[in-house]
Amino acid sequence: MAEIKTKTSTNNLSIADIIKEVRVQFLNEYNFEDFRGINCGYCDLFAQEVLYRTSNLLMDISFGDMETSNIVTLESEEEDYGIINVQSVKEYYKTEVPKELKGKKIGYHIWITDDKKHYDAECPEGVSNMFDLPFFQRYTKEINTN
Repeated sequence: MAEIKTKTSTNNLSIADIIKEVRVQFLNEYNFEDFRGINCGYCDLFAQEVLYRTSNLLMDISFGDMETSNIVTLESEEEDYGIINVQSVKEYYKTEVPKELKGKKIGYHIWITDDKKHYDAECPEGVSNMFDLPFFQRYTKEINTN
């Protein structure tokens, strides 16, 4: 687990600790029933808050953003939005898109990454492959059951 050291103290905080704090705050502020609710429309605000809280810490983390890292096709036609750009995933994240998700429309998601792991409200401990985040796993499971 990546550790974050503050400039003013010797306390060590992990990304997981910060994510756990922020997700409890979001549950209380937005009245979500569970952490999945954060990832259904508030993932961008959640990631921004986590990054804000780590901005004074010595840690190199950033957004895992499906749009700015060219993960999804952003054509002018509505029906093409949300299809994963296989080549961009391979180049940017050094991983393969699961066969179940190739050419399929999926939702939009923003998460936190430190180039080793990927984190979001449902996954504070992080996963090494972005497609192991629960957000992507739900789509994979849904496609496999249909």
